[in-house]
Amino acid sequence: MLCTVKTSLVTLTLNNIPSLLTYSSYLPLLSIFVVSYILYPLLPVTLVIILLFSPSSPFSRPFLSSSQTLSTHPTSAETTAMTTTMSSLRHLVIAALEWVLAVVFGVAVLGKLVWLWGRGALRASLPRDVPPPCLHYPALGRHKFVKLQNLKLHYVEAGSPENPLVVMIHGAPDFWFTWRRQIPSLSHDYWVVAVDMRGCGDSDTPRLRTHYTTPLLAEDVASLIRILGRKSAHLVCAGVGGQVGWYMCYHYPQLVTKMVLIHAPHPYVIRQQVNSLWMNYYKAW
Repeated sequence: MLCTVKTSLVTLTLNNIPSLLTYSSYLPLLSIFVVSYILYPLLPVTLVIILLFSPSSPFSRPFLSSSQTLSTHPTSAETTAMTTTMSSLRHLVIAALEWVLAVVFGVAVLGKLVWLWGRGALRASLPRDVPPPCLHYPALGRHKFVKLQNLKLHYVEAGSPENPLVVMIHGAPDFWFTWRRQIPSLSHDYWVVAVDMRGCGDSDTPRLRTHYTTPLLAEDVASLIRILGRKSAHLVCAGVGGQVGWYMCYHYPQLVTKMVLIHAPHPYVIRQQVNSLWMNYYKAW
């Protein structure tokens, strides 16, 4: 809906540019549109202003200028004077409204920029050479790496290797730390391995987008289970990691003993919902 409103505003403004250029005060109106394009809640206000006061808009026909009226209907001197007065009044109202809205929107934008600056959003992030201490908290496990062909994966393990293996697959964008509250509890009865999927955390980051497909991610998890010396494992998946878990259940069923999913519906359900309404595609992101 928001994309449709934006497209309509752009089309309407482009169609009205020749008429808007006839006014000396077109810059405030143009600035109002640009600012409203950024501030989503104010988009309807801009649309109303353009519809009511744009010369080519059908809503502004009762307020036609005196030149347009004289060219179509010859009138008396009194009617001409009244039309000229109405036209001048219309110009004053438009100019005053434009400048008032420009000031209001300008203050809103400046306020938002100051708020963002106060939060540090406009400042460049400082490089961090040393990870925060919470990532190396002993109770969360031991940090290790494994080499898979041309890819290096990082994972955190906790618990005894004699216990059943539980592989925890995070979502996106995330990394192993998303399981920080579950690792200590599960490590009493299981050998917990919270892996950083490729491109996340301390794992390697391939450059090509085609290196992040679901089959490749599932193959990474399958190779990790084999390298750890296990024939199967329990999977705990969240978000996008759930799609990897579903793929492994279909293509590597011998490696999956049980699977726990967190906000990760079946791929068929996702496709069905996305294909049923185009807006669901944007909601999925």
